[in-house]
Amino acid sequence: TALGAYVRAGGNLLVTLDPLVERDAFRATGLEAMLRGFGVAVDENIVIERDRSLLNAGGDDIFFVTTYGEHATTNVLRRLRPTTALRLARSIRPVDVGSSAVRLLETSAEAYGETSIAERGGELPPAKNGADLGGPLSLAVAVDTRARRAEPVGDEPPAPQQARTGGRMIVVGTSSWLMSAFIDRPEVANFDLSSAWTGWLTQREALIAIAPKRVQARAVVMAEGDLTSLAVRVLFLMPMAVLLLGIAVWWTRRQ
Repeated sequence: TALGAYVRAGGNLLVTLDPLVERDAFRATGLEAMLRGFGVAVDENIVIERDRSLLNAGGDDIFFVTTYGEHATTNVLRRLRPTTALRLARSIRPVDVGSSAVRLLETSAEAYGETSIAERGGELPPAKNGADLGGPLSLAVAVDTRARRAEPVGDEPPAPQQARTGGRMIVVGTSSWLMSAFIDRPEVANFDLSSAWTGWLTQREALIAIAPKRVQARAVVMAEGDLTSLAVRVLFLMPMAVLLLGIAVWWTRRQ
């Protein structure tokens, strides 16, 4: 209730909801009713991505997202189609009717939301059944609750600018996109996504722009012994190898 009132009063909120499991059942977060009031549905499931091109070779429930929604924070990503890494997520989607929530991230069409904990922990791999949501699944949504000023009709003079009430909210079905193992990797878009979402929530448009790719450059430190070893390899061993190869070719042709 306090969080809902905070957003309606103009506050901005980032909500990350990992799947909560207790014994063999999902456990409520306590935020479901508040989020539904803003048009956001929180599903009790675990996303299973079945597109092999989007799965991590090492397993560990890591999968990748390359589909982005139409929103100020993801429009550039939609054009570039970079990869965002996630781990162990639930689906977060707009409610079916009258929702102003906008999808930000989506799985492939082959993914589904597993609702049975027992099935996921069994000996056989989990399989989609009638109770599971089919893909593509929404993994994050954005909500802007600020009141919009009505546009003038015909020759009607524009209304005076009024203070906008309400705030912004982003809801993500996992907190794994903030893991340092993903944020620090320049080959995935997690850092760009976190910067864009922060910029949108704080209304700092400069942060929404995609930053230049970071290069993980490391200085090469060489001791005096290393320099000597390098000189021997470059000035003696490499020319000697070329000379021996030439002799071998000449001898082969002579035979």
